[in-house]
Amino acid sequence: MPGQAAAAPAAADAADDRSVMAFGNVELNNAKEGEDKNASEMVVARGYADVVRHRSDEERSSVYETLLDLEEKAKQAKRGKHSSREVSVPRINDVSAPGQGARAKQYLPFLQRGGKLLGLVESVSSGHRLKINVAKEGVTIAMAPSGVRAPQRPMPAMGGRPAAAGEPYGLEAYLWTREHFNQREVEIEIETADKGGTFLGSIVLPGAKPLSLGHTLARLGLAKTQQFFDASRVKGGQELLAAIQAAKEARLKVWENWNPEDDVVEGEDDDEAAASAAASGSGEVLPVTVTEVVDGNDFFVQSTTEPRVQWLEEQLRGLGLSDGPAATGLVLGSLCLGQFSLDNNWYRGFVERVSPVEPKYEVYFIDFGNREKLPSERVRTIDAALSAVPPQARPAGLAYLKVPTLAEDFGSEAAG
Repeated sequence: MPGQAAAAPAAADAADDRSVMAFGNVELNNAKEGEDKNASEMVVARGYADVVRHRSDEERSSVYETLLDLEEKAKQAKRGKHSSREVSVPRINDVSAPGQGARAKQYLPFLQRGGKLLGLVESVSSGHRLKINVAKEGVTIAMAPSGVRAPQRPMPAMGGRPAAAGEPYGLEAYLWTREHFNQREVEIEIETADKGGTFLGSIVLPGAKPLSLGHTLARLGLAKTQQFFDASRVKGGQELLAAIQAAKEARLKVWENWNPEDDVVEGEDDDEAAASAAASGSGEVLPVTVTEVVDGNDFFVQSTTEPRVQWLEEQLRGLGLSDGPAATGLVLGSLCLGQFSLDNNWYRGFVERVSPVEPKYEVYFIDFGNREKLPSERVRTIDAALSAVPPQARPAGLAYLKVPTLAEDFGSEAAG
């Protein structure tokens, strides 16, 4: 970074947890003789940015005077933002937020047919979950590599939300993914989407040596395969299993305490191994509360050890929403608060359908998994702190069983 760097205000306080930013000039190494090579000058000359004014006693860029001159020329030529013409803003549909599962799945056929697509990573949520803008389809999605899951990173208390403890190596996985993939252009290929609207497939950083997010996390010992992972259903599944096995044998990161005896005997559709695992009680045990039964096989649960469940209940009880104004202007996919008719309590949800003939909304309650059609007076807008907490209803199902659906014989009895 040639040129004089300005001092970052946060640098004076080493104890400050905020990011410390360094300022300087960025120049292109491959610029030809006579071509622009200073990035700041190029942006200002095209009318895409304003120059920050400094007092004479303040530190400033080594090309400060040049920037002022280029800004004045851009204004006179009415370039970029200095033009009086109407600028059409591209419409981007963001379906990456919690509660957007139904809207997200509407894009699944288009993204699948698109094959390999270019996307820009806007942010990193965890070691394996990214927010990606797919400009070709005009949509921003949440995406994760198929078949793998990185440990959960710790989440600090923020916006009224309680802190959430992380899993071992969760922060390391998050920082690795953020360093290598954040704000980078990636090549994605969508295979499917989960019930929460997160798209699953391959995420590859292109280059001379392409970097696959899922395979690399597995190789580094920063991810495990998803429960009931089937290599035959995932592109590159066998390579993924090989990377996991190599990390196990090297006792890397999440596998530091691994023993071969811990693994269940593997085999495709191996019912005997599954029965043995169930009988011995091996595997993760998660205490939950069943919040909604869809049919004899599918249901929703809440973790009884999740502190944010109780926090949400306390916050909603203290809002006094019953006397507030009814929500207006909600559209399909809007996050909201709905008053459930059976107990008249308020719960978080999102709008699945807006009635075209009467002021009613069909609301899906994201912390329980159930739905209800509500009149507008029983629906309220939601504040940022409440909407920032991820949905607490987790879809679940019975393993190794085939249960009749509600439309089949004995389906209703099974669900009951």
